[in-house]
Amino acid sequence: MPGLFQRKFFRQFATTEELDKYFSQEKQEEFYKHFLKSVNLEKGLSGTEGFKTYEENRFRQLDDFLGFKEQVSGGKDKDGKDKDPVEKSLLEGPYWDKLRNKNDAHTAAVKRDVSNALKDTNDVLKNAKERFDKDVALINAELKKNPLEIDPRRLPGLLHAIKSEALEAVKTHHEKTKAEMETLLNNSSGDNPPGIKDELMASMELTDPAQYEKVKKEMLDCLEKSNEKQFKQFEDNFNQSIKDIVTESNKEKQRIAVVAAARTLQGKEFIELQNEINRLAKENNAQAPRGPLHVTRNKDTGSTNIRGVNPLDFEKWKTITGRDVTINKDGSLQMTLPKWGLGYYNSRHQNVDYDFQSMAELARACGHEEITIDVTYDSKLDKDGKEADEYGRRMYEACINAGFEPEKITVKVNGVERKLTDVVDKEGKKAPGLFDGEPERLQKTRNIAKALKEEREKDLKEPEPTDLAKFKDELNTLRNPPEPQPLPGLDETEDEAPQFQQQ
Repeated sequence: MPGLFQRKFFRQFATTEELDKYFSQEKQEEFYKHFLKSVNLEKGLSGTEGFKTYEENRFRQLDDFLGFKEQVSGGKDKDGKDKDPVEKSLLEGPYWDKLRNKNDAHTAAVKRDVSNALKDTNDVLKNAKERFDKDVALINAELKKNPLEIDPRRLPGLLHAIKSEALEAVKTHHEKTKAEMETLLNNSSGDNPPGIKDELMASMELTDPAQYEKVKKEMLDCLEKSNEKQFKQFEDNFNQSIKDIVTESNKEKQRIAVVAAARTLQGKEFIELQNEINRLAKENNAQAPRGPLHVTRNKDTGSTNIRGVNPLDFEKWKTITGRDVTINKDGSLQMTLPKWGLGYYNSRHQNVDYDFQSMAELARACGHEEITIDVTYDSKLDKDGKEADEYGRRMYEACINAGFEPEKITVKVNGVERKLTDVVDKEGKKAPGLFDGEPERLQKTRNIAKALKEEREKDLKEPEPTDLAKFKDELNTLRNPPEPQPLPGLDETEDEAPQFQQQ
């Protein structure tokens, strides 16, 4: 039912200030900072085979040049539409066919010398791959620790540092192989250093120097395109790894914020939920390994005891007003608002918004990235459906505020899927949009969604050079940690969680 403070005159006196105590960005950051050791990222890093894939696919021999293909346009079909791209060999023509098909001494010499030029003679890649693999193993080992010692907020920067060093090695190798191939193609077998110009011309049966210059350019262009492709593939692969860990960190931030908020709620109606949270927290704390007290690189950032507390393990949760939310086995959530309730609907505090926001935040804490809002409101007082639509709008706004992306939100009102703005179907019928007549309200949700997405994705960007240098220093500290030193005169009791001091 519409509340008193939803009416036009009284709306100016309505408030949702209680939301800031639990769900504002600042409060969530505060909860996350306090419970950093409760962050669970033990799944580790994805996409860690990038260097191995690069090593397997880089040019090593002449056949790699001859077999290299790139995607080109497939042309148009009879209706003028673009066909699917097709693969085409980069090195094509009669003289390349001769090189492919010949097996004489000249061709054998070309193959041998090209293979030698492409070898990793200075172990640039070998050493970089070994360091990369060790770094990935080191980070994964840190992420499996319970409690977490590494600061998860620093992870994206550390991964950017690992990527930067790996890509620097790849660039160095590319420059080396390019220089080697240029020398090889510019010189003949009798020159110092020796090259393959005379052998390659003989194998291809070339007599015109201009033709050879064309061959040389085509080979170097082929090498360059292969290098660009492999470099991009490596970079994209590891960028996805960074994106995955940022996504998981954001999910953990949401989980921790909702669980931590539930622990701060005041009132007897919250005691049962809080007792269950504390029970699971105690179980998790008992399972965590307890070593000797020592100095570590991460200062005390809060209790470790909500690491294993996941709302999905509960059958019921509470909104900040004390209303029950049912958590079904399939992960869906269900809440029923009171049919009546003068105090609930007519309070200056917008209890409906409090409950809707609580539910949206809980959905995010359960790990959901997509959501279908299904509002059922069947009232004789709402014959035109305006009140039902308003509930749909308010729940949509709550989902946006919780961080759901607009394209991942589906809204149903009384079983009918609704678009945000009016649409015309195939039969020419116009279906009203949920936010028709309220463009400013809809635009506000878009602005909020854009700002929240930018905040979530800021760690995906390459750090500034000065910041990247700091992350590289941190990475070196992780690689070569100081020996842990016992703190004399301090004993840890059975009931005390370990406390950490910054070195």
